[in-house]
Amino acid sequence: MSHRYLESFIPPKVSVDYVIDVKGLIKDMEKKLGAIFLEFQREENIKRNNQERREQYLLERLRKRRLTGQSYQSNVNNKNKTKELIPTLVQAPAPVPPSTSKEVLYSKMENTELFKDLEDFATHLESKNVTFVVLMNRLLVRELTELERVRILFHWISSQDLNAIHFSDNVLDDSPYGHLKSIREDRSTYASLFQRLCKAAGIHCKTILGYLKGVGYFPDHSFQKNPSEFVGEWNAVLILGEWRLINTDWGARHVIENSSNDKRVYKYNEHYFLTDPDKMITSHFPEAPEWQLLHRPKTLEQFENAVQNWSPFYDLKISHASHYNGLITTDIGGHVQIKLRVPSRDYKFKFKIRWRYEYEAETYVKGSGVLWNSDVIFDVYLPENNDFILTLYGGKYGETFVHKLCRYQVIG
Repeated sequence: MSHRYLESFIPPKVSVDYVIDVKGLIKDMEKKLGAIFLEFQREENIKRNNQERREQYLLERLRKRRLTGQSYQSNVNNKNKTKELIPTLVQAPAPVPPSTSKEVLYSKMENTELFKDLEDFATHLESKNVTFVVLMNRLLVRELTELERVRILFHWISSQDLNAIHFSDNVLDDSPYGHLKSIREDRSTYASLFQRLCKAAGIHCKTILGYLKGVGYFPDHSFQKNPSEFVGEWNAVLILGEWRLINTDWGARHVIENSSNDKRVYKYNEHYFLTDPDKMITSHFPEAPEWQLLHRPKTLEQFENAVQNWSPFYDLKISHASHYNGLITTDIGGHVQIKLRVPSRDYKFKFKIRWRYEYEAETYVKGSGVLWNSDVIFDVYLPENNDFILTLYGGKYGETFVHKLCRYQVIG
């Protein structure tokens, strides 16, 4: 074939007809959407059926309790399910220290026998866009004791994931979701919502304003010189005629259960439910001293000086055996020895020190605590003459993680 022929060759035009089956595509799309909708309905039915079973189970347990004479009704007015409940005491008493500790209160089985059921029921309850009256009815509060009412409200509020809730534009301001929306928009607080929930449940509740040793706090912070920093709110509730302390904000937390898919699950911190006053005062200082609920209230200076303890410190029943102040100094060689009293030798301990003014840096020194008789001893040597933050950690053998116990600022 000659080059001239190739140059003059024009390939034939090929026409291709594309036929789109629009009806078929629509039908396939309808099938897929239908399958998705059916799966959604199936999941919703399972949730509804499971919640109905939880409700029936809880109601049956409450019925049996009534038959044994253990039931509690606040007063006859609370049988009207169209209204909010009325407290047993019309006038709340003045704040005084409770006569018993939380541990003693929990030691009576009838006080806590329904706690697990109340948690399971409250954390799975569908409560979107309902009024406070409807929420109280769904939570069965009229069938519960005062302690159980406060408990189920604590679980309900601490299980609400503000990042996952979609709030409609027409949500009522004075409704559970209206208050949650205000919290997310920084217009309200957990303490304010908890007080409103308690009012609807017929429980006397007080919102307390004061200082908190929370996120960002360091032991050298002066509340007296910086009165506008680390200010927060928590609650006191009246149970069986006695005031008890609660922080629903610190008690509410959602943690990552599986790092592979970042699944967030409901968790709560038991320590901040009915916290004993002598433990609460290490991190919460109310403006009004009577709300410390202590026989001998602490001064602001004493609060500033005290060591910052986290909840695992109390959960593990640990106490300080030396260095009761948060600010400590080393000897001439840059060494300090700190002791904690421990109830068991089945614990493990470690510590970390970081530079005070470069706390976010990855550079740190770490070491372990040594058990000796009933104490654990931390021998700490500073790498240089400077201010360091010393954090002590502890946990039980067999557990994967150790927990933050307490924190000091060490001056070299």
